[in-house]
Amino acid sequence: MTKAAELAKALDVPVAYLFAEDDDLAAAILAFAKLPSGERQRMREELERLAGAQRG
Repeated sequence: MTKAAELAKALDVPVAYLFAEDDDLAAAILAFAKLPSGERQRMREELERLAGAQRG
């Protein structure tokens, strides 16, 4: 187990949280991690849709 994984486990957060570049991304990672898998899929699709709309 890496040091980052050990720290994340101790803090009860996803490893990605430790590498978030800002508070908004960190909050999104924590919220996403708490969702059940079906909701994660739906939320991911919605985020991808929104991100695509921003590009166009």
